[in-house]
Amino acid sequence: MFDTVFQKFEKELKKDYPDYQFYITDDLEAEDFLINSVICEISNITISNSKHYNVTLNFYIIKPKIQDNLGSFILQALDIQRKIQDLDENKKIFFAPKMEMQFGELRAKEKKETLRVCLITGVFDTSFPIKYVIDNKEKYKPIEHIYLNNGK
Repeated sequence: MFDTVFQKFEKELKKDYPDYQFYITDDLEAEDFLINSVICEISNITISNSKHYNVTLNFYIIKPKIQDNLGSFILQALDIQRKIQDLDENKKIFFAPKMEMQFGELRAKEKKETLRVCLITGVFDTSFPIKYVIDNKEKYKPIEHIYLNNGK
């Protein structure tokens, strides 16, 4: 289901930032921090009922540290955050009313390279019919309609 939701995001990311790769995971490990990547970690799902749940998503933006490019990195991170926030243009089906951004650095042991990292965290409210997806074990077609065709 999340791969369908993020198809539009991945396409826009490739268009605006062709050097970035996008990954989705539920178990982030040190070797997952790849240079020039945006990683979506699914960290928590809270189910209210069969039609409504919240999912906590952590997005990690990783790029090599280059002297004097912090401002540029922050602008890229803000633009990527906007792309994430705009996944649901109507802000009704898959939307995080508030997102948090943190910036930091990681040191790669084997290459002795420093990486810039931005962590974007948000709790996304959604109302996909979970039971339908589980019962049919196939892609839920309205999801494709909403996210790939902008609801048109």
